[in-house]
Amino acid sequence: RPPRRARRSQIGTVYDVLTEAGEPLHLNEIIRRAKRDFDVVMEPGSIVSALTKKVNSGSMFRRVAPSTFEILDSSKKNP
Repeated sequence: RPPRRARRSQIGTVYDVLTEAGEPLHLNEIIRRAKRDFDVVMEPGSIVSALTKKVNSGSMFRRVAPSTFEILDSSKKNP
């Protein structure tokens, strides 16, 4: 049997996509790159819900425009 691939969390995948991008990305682009780069299929509704929870808690991500996210840099001041 082939070895099992380690499962990636959706949030972990989003973090990796945004890290590689080095810039904020729209949700549609995050989903596209997750599929292209990590072979991970994401449902827009579930990923936006998970991202919104992180944004609202002030951890990991920040929304910079409608449906556009970046990694939260603790060295920057939040608006």
